[in-house]
Amino acid sequence: MSSLKKAIAEMDFSILGIALALTILGILSIYSSGLTAEGVHVSNEYVKQIVWAISGLILLAIVFRSLVIPLTAAVMNLLSIAAAFGILVAVFQWGWLGSVFQVNQTGPIEAFLPVMMFAILFGLSMDYEVFLITRIQEEYFKSGKNNSVAVRNGLAATGKTITAAALIMILVFGAFILGGIRVIKEFGLGLAGGIAIDAVLIRMAVVPAIMLLLGDANWWFPKWLDRILPHVTVDPELAEMTGTEETPPAASEGEPAHV
Repeated sequence: MSSLKKAIAEMDFSILGIALALTILGILSIYSSGLTAEGVHVSNEYVKQIVWAISGLILLAIVFRSLVIPLTAAVMNLLSIAAAFGILVAVFQWGWLGSVFQVNQTGPIEAFLPVMMFAILFGLSMDYEVFLITRIQEEYFKSGKNNSVAVRNGLAATGKTITAAALIMILVFGAFILGGIRVIKEFGLGLAGGIAIDAVLIRMAVVPAIMLLLGDANWWFPKWLDRILPHVTVDPELAEMTGTEETPPAASEGEPAHV
């Protein structure tokens, strides 16, 4: 019996050696499973999400020609995402309002869920932010760069649309709470709660309040950075008002003008 175990052990060692050799040569790929591998995978996904988030903030700075707008947007997005994670922990780990949401047993949150929620909430938050700030910037230039008037008019013009769009998403994700599977409930409650806080509290109250406090500093953009970065706008009429619309090159003699 001992000789058989020894032979099996030697065989396993030989197979492992062959697998490692094939892996080094690039012929074979070895994958691992378990909690450690899952943790590494989740960490890598977080890094990818952060890269995309930073890219979105850079694009926000290019479009609105401001450094303050993307910074405040990043902080506000993190607040809404943190609120969504807090709701999940309070209900599913601490058991708050467990009877309301039919959570019979408390426990940890699934590891993959925060990654998915981060991506979805960040995208929706940026959508509401762009919609709100675009109108505020338009009102800013229409009012002769009066920041207070711009914030009030922009919020009045977009508030109903943002809350209506958020309400649709809240109802969609809230329907997931009625499911009997725990992970589906976590997904639905986290997203519905995060969107509600983001659209109603953060975009309709906190963001306008901060913009009123900052005043014209909202639209501060270094001149050297303005010369380097391309001019991109979501509204051609706004580009005409700000003077950022690129003019076509002048036609030389004997050549038709470019339209």
